[in-house]
Amino acid sequence: MAVGANWPDGSYFWMAAPAVEGTSLYVIGERISPSAGTVEGEYTARFTVGAGDALTYQGITALTGAAGDSQWGSAARDPHGRGWWLTGTRNTGGAGCVADCKTMDLAYVPSGAMTHPSAWHVQLGALPSGEGYDLGTVVSMSHVTGHGWVAYTKRDDITGSVLERLNAWHVTGPWQVAAQQWPAPPAPGCGWTYSAETHPASPAPGGRMLVSWASNHDDPGTTCDMRPQFTDLPIGSP
Repeated sequence: MAVGANWPDGSYFWMAAPAVEGTSLYVIGERISPSAGTVEGEYTARFTVGAGDALTYQGITALTGAAGDSQWGSAARDPHGRGWWLTGTRNTGGAGCVADCKTMDLAYVPSGAMTHPSAWHVQLGALPSGEGYDLGTVVSMSHVTGHGWVAYTKRDDITGSVLERLNAWHVTGPWQVAAQQWPAPPAPGCGWTYSAETHPASPAPGGRMLVSWASNHDDPGTTCDMRPQFTDLPIGSP
Protein backbone atom coordinates (compact mmCIF):
# COMPACT_ATOMS: atom_id res chain seq x y z
CA MET A 1 0.00 0.00 0.00
CA ALA A 2 1.36 3.41 -0.92
CA VAL A 3 1.02 5.78 2.03
CA GLY A 4 -0.55 9.07 0.93
CA ALA A 5 -2.37 7.59 -2.04
CA ASN A 6 -5.58 6.55 -0.26
CA TRP A 7 -9.03 8.22 -0.48
CA PRO A 8 -11.33 9.93 2.07
CA ASP A 9 -14.10 7.33 1.56
CA GLY A 10 -11.83 4.61 2.97
CA SER A 11 -10.90 3.02 -0.33
CA TYR A 12 -7.20 2.31 -0.50
CA PHE A 13 -4.43 1.99 -3.03
CA TRP A 14 -2.98 -1.49 -3.57
CA MET A 15 0.43 -1.17 -5.18
CA ALA A 16 1.31 -3.58 -7.98
CA ALA A 17 3.97 -2.36 -10.43
CA PRO A 18 6.76 0.07 -9.44
CA ALA A 19 8.94 1.91 -11.96
CA VAL A 20 11.76 4.37 -11.23
CA GLU A 21 12.66 7.21 -13.62
CA GLY A 22 15.27 9.66 -12.43
CA THR A 23 14.08 11.02 -9.09
CA SER A 24 10.49 9.81 -9.58
CA LEU A 25 8.98 6.57 -8.35
CA TYR A 26 5.80 5.59 -10.19
CA VAL A 27 3.59 2.91 -8.66
CA ILE A 28 0.77 1.47 -10.76
CA GLY A 29 -1.99 -0.22 -8.79
CA GLU A 30 -5.67 -0.55 -7.99
CA ARG A 31 -8.16 1.43 -5.95
CA ILE A 32 -9.83 -1.12 -3.67
CA SER A 33 -13.32 -0.72 -2.20
CA PRO A 34 -13.21 -0.62 1.63
CA SER A 35 -16.41 -2.66 2.02
CA ALA A 36 -16.48 -5.21 -0.82
CA GLY A 37 -12.73 -5.38 -1.41
CA THR A 38 -13.30 -5.08 -5.15
CA VAL A 39 -11.21 -3.16 -7.70
CA GLU A 40 -12.67 0.27 -8.47
CA GLY A 41 -10.08 1.39 -11.00
CA GLU A 42 -6.44 1.51 -12.09
CA TYR A 43 -4.18 4.38 -11.00
CA THR A 44 -0.59 5.59 -11.10
CA ALA A 45 0.80 7.18 -7.93
CA ARG A 46 3.92 9.33 -8.18
CA PHE A 47 6.54 9.89 -5.51
CA THR A 48 9.80 11.82 -5.64
CA VAL A 49 13.01 10.60 -4.07
CA GLY A 50 14.85 13.13 -1.90
CA ALA A 51 17.79 13.24 0.47
CA GLY A 52 18.39 9.96 2.25
CA ASP A 53 16.08 8.24 -0.25
CA ALA A 54 13.05 9.78 1.48
CA LEU A 55 9.84 9.49 -0.57
CA THR A 56 7.44 12.41 -0.99
CA TYR A 57 3.96 11.71 -2.33
CA GLN A 58 3.17 13.94 -5.33
CA GLY A 59 -0.28 12.74 -6.42
CA ILE A 60 -2.26 10.01 -8.11
CA THR A 61 -3.71 9.74 -11.64
CA ALA A 62 -6.63 7.59 -12.81
CA LEU A 63 -5.79 5.41 -15.80
CA THR A 64 -8.53 5.87 -18.37
CA GLY A 65 -9.28 4.34 -21.76
CA ALA A 66 -7.44 1.14 -22.68
CA ALA A 67 -4.88 1.79 -19.92
CA GLY A 68 -7.63 1.31 -17.35
CA ASP A 69 -8.93 -2.02 -18.67
CA SER A 70 -6.31 -4.33 -17.09
CA GLN A 71 -4.85 -4.95 -13.65
CA TRP A 72 -1.22 -4.04 -14.34
CA GLY A 73 1.08 -6.26 -12.30
CA SER A 74 4.67 -5.66 -13.44
CA ALA A 75 6.79 -3.06 -15.21
CA ALA A 76 10.00 -3.94 -17.06
CA ARG A 77 12.37 -1.40 -18.58
CA ASP A 78 12.60 -1.52 -22.36
CA PRO A 79 16.09 -2.88 -23.26
CA HIS A 80 16.72 0.24 -25.34
CA GLY A 81 15.88 2.51 -22.39
CA ARG A 82 13.13 4.45 -24.17
CA GLY A 83 10.21 3.37 -22.04
CA TRP A 84 8.51 0.55 -20.14
CA TRP A 85 6.65 -2.65 -20.92
CA LEU A 86 3.84 -3.48 -18.51
CA THR A 87 1.97 -6.75 -18.14
CA GLY A 88 -1.62 -6.85 -17.00
CA THR A 89 -4.40 -9.40 -16.73
CA ARG A 90 -8.10 -9.16 -17.46
CA ASN A 91 -11.04 -11.46 -16.80
CA THR A 92 -12.52 -12.60 -20.12
CA GLY A 93 -15.66 -14.20 -18.73
CA GLY A 94 -14.87 -17.35 -20.71
CA ALA A 95 -15.91 -20.87 -19.77
CA GLY A 96 -13.91 -23.95 -18.81
CA CYS A 97 -11.29 -22.24 -16.62
CA VAL A 98 -10.64 -22.85 -12.96
CA ALA A 99 -11.04 -19.20 -11.95
CA ASP A 100 -11.73 -16.29 -14.32
CA CYS A 101 -10.21 -17.22 -17.71
CA LYS A 102 -7.75 -14.35 -17.49
CA THR A 103 -5.85 -13.11 -20.52
CA MET A 104 -2.51 -11.27 -20.47
CA ASP A 105 -2.39 -7.73 -21.87
CA LEU A 106 0.69 -5.64 -22.65
CA ALA A 107 1.28 -1.90 -22.56
CA TYR A 108 4.23 0.07 -23.87
CA VAL A 109 4.63 3.32 -21.93
CA PRO A 110 7.16 5.88 -23.20
CA SER A 111 9.50 7.40 -20.63
CA GLY A 112 7.77 10.19 -18.73
CA ALA A 113 4.26 8.98 -19.62
CA MET A 114 3.29 6.84 -16.64
CA THR A 115 0.73 9.46 -15.56
CA HIS A 116 -0.49 10.13 -19.12
CA PRO A 117 -2.81 7.22 -20.04
CA SER A 118 -3.50 8.59 -23.53
CA ALA A 119 0.19 7.93 -24.34
CA TRP A 120 0.02 4.25 -23.37
CA HIS A 121 0.10 1.75 -26.26
CA VAL A 122 -2.00 -1.22 -25.12
CA GLN A 123 -2.07 -4.65 -26.77
CA LEU A 124 -5.03 -6.67 -25.54
CA GLY A 125 -4.82 -10.46 -25.45
CA ALA A 126 -1.05 -10.86 -25.88
CA LEU A 127 -1.51 -14.31 -24.32
CA PRO A 128 -5.16 -15.38 -24.59
CA SER A 129 -6.58 -17.76 -22.01
CA GLY A 130 -7.33 -21.24 -23.27
CA GLU A 131 -9.76 -23.99 -22.43
CA GLY A 132 -9.16 -25.00 -18.82
CA TYR A 133 -6.26 -22.54 -18.52
CA ASP A 134 -6.08 -19.54 -16.23
CA LEU A 135 -3.25 -17.10 -15.60
CA GLY A 136 -2.72 -15.64 -12.17
CA THR A 137 -3.73 -12.04 -11.51
CA VAL A 138 -0.05 -11.07 -11.77
CA VAL A 139 2.23 -12.01 -14.67
CA SER A 140 5.67 -10.66 -13.73
CA MET A 141 7.99 -10.13 -16.71
CA SER A 142 11.67 -9.33 -17.27
CA HIS A 143 14.05 -9.11 -20.22
CA VAL A 144 17.09 -11.39 -19.97
CA THR A 145 19.95 -11.01 -22.44
CA GLY A 146 20.31 -14.18 -24.51
CA HIS A 147 16.94 -15.53 -23.38
CA GLY A 148 14.51 -12.89 -24.63
CA TRP A 149 11.58 -12.15 -22.36
CA VAL A 150 10.64 -14.36 -19.42
CA ALA A 151 7.60 -14.11 -17.15
CA TYR A 152 6.28 -16.08 -14.19
CA THR A 153 2.73 -16.37 -12.90
CA LYS A 154 0.75 -18.30 -10.28
CA ARG A 155 -1.42 -20.61 -12.35
CA ASP A 156 -5.15 -20.43 -11.54
CA ASP A 157 -4.41 -17.63 -9.07
CA ILE A 158 -5.50 -18.32 -5.46
CA THR A 159 -7.15 -21.63 -6.40
CA GLY A 160 -3.90 -23.04 -7.80
CA SER A 161 -0.74 -24.37 -6.21
CA VAL A 162 2.01 -24.03 -8.83
CA LEU A 163 4.17 -21.40 -10.52
CA GLU A 164 4.68 -21.50 -14.27
CA ARG A 165 6.95 -19.76 -16.75
CA LEU A 166 6.22 -17.98 -20.03
CA ASN A 167 8.88 -17.23 -22.66
CA ALA A 168 9.03 -15.09 -25.81
CA TRP A 169 11.84 -13.78 -28.01
CA HIS A 170 9.82 -10.62 -28.64
CA VAL A 171 7.80 -8.94 -25.92
CA THR A 172 4.70 -8.85 -28.13
CA GLY A 173 4.86 -12.61 -28.60
CA PRO A 174 4.24 -15.29 -29.48
CA TRP A 175 4.49 -16.42 -25.86
CA GLN A 176 5.13 -20.05 -24.98
CA VAL A 177 4.14 -21.75 -21.72
CA ALA A 178 6.86 -24.01 -20.28
CA ALA A 179 5.83 -27.62 -19.71
CA GLN A 180 7.44 -27.73 -16.26
CA GLN A 181 5.71 -26.25 -13.22
CA TRP A 182 7.01 -25.54 -9.72
CA PRO A 183 5.19 -25.80 -6.35
CA ALA A 184 4.11 -22.62 -4.55
CA PRO A 185 3.05 -23.79 -1.06
CA PRO A 186 1.49 -21.32 1.39
CA ALA A 187 3.47 -19.98 4.34
CA PRO A 188 2.81 -21.69 7.70
CA GLY A 189 -0.70 -20.95 8.93
CA CYS A 190 -1.84 -19.58 5.56
CA GLY A 191 -4.44 -21.08 3.26
CA TRP A 192 -3.65 -19.89 -0.27
CA THR A 193 -1.02 -18.17 -2.40
CA TYR A 194 -0.96 -15.52 -5.11
CA SER A 195 1.09 -12.84 -6.89
CA ALA A 196 4.25 -14.33 -8.38
CA GLU A 197 6.92 -11.63 -8.81
CA THR A 198 10.32 -11.68 -10.50
CA HIS A 199 13.37 -10.02 -8.90
CA PRO A 200 15.89 -9.62 -11.73
CA ALA A 201 18.17 -7.31 -9.71
CA SER A 202 18.58 -9.87 -6.92
CA PRO A 203 21.33 -12.53 -6.96
CA ALA A 204 20.48 -15.93 -8.41
CA PRO A 205 22.59 -18.71 -9.92
CA GLY A 206 23.39 -18.42 -13.62
CA GLY A 207 20.44 -19.17 -15.88
CA ARG A 208 17.93 -18.74 -13.05
CA MET A 209 15.61 -16.00 -11.75
CA LEU A 210 14.64 -15.19 -8.16
CA VAL A 211 10.84 -15.45 -7.92
CA SER A 212 8.58 -14.73 -4.94
CA TRP A 213 4.94 -15.39 -4.11
CA ALA A 214 2.63 -14.19 -1.35
CA SER A 215 0.37 -16.05 1.08
CA ASN A 216 -2.87 -15.16 2.82
CA HIS A 217 -5.93 -16.62 4.55
CA ASP A 218 -9.61 -15.65 4.73
CA ASP A 219 -9.77 -16.30 8.49
CA PRO A 220 -8.27 -13.38 10.49
CA GLY A 221 -7.85 -15.72 13.46
CA THR A 222 -5.13 -17.77 11.78
CA THR A 223 -1.40 -17.45 12.40
CA CYS A 224 -0.75 -16.51 8.77
CA ASP A 225 1.71 -13.61 8.65
CA MET A 226 1.53 -13.05 4.87
CA ARG A 227 5.29 -13.14 4.50
CA PRO A 228 6.63 -13.66 0.96
CA GLN A 229 8.47 -16.83 0.00
CA PHE A 230 11.29 -17.07 -2.52
CA THR A 231 12.84 -19.58 -4.88
CA ASP A 232 15.10 -19.37 -7.91
CA LEU A 233 13.68 -20.91 -11.08
CA PRO A 234 15.24 -21.70 -14.48
CA ILE A 235 14.90 -18.92 -17.04
CA GLY A 236 14.67 -21.07 -20.15
CA SER A 237 14.15 -19.78 -23.70
CA PRO A 238 11.29 -19.86 -26.20
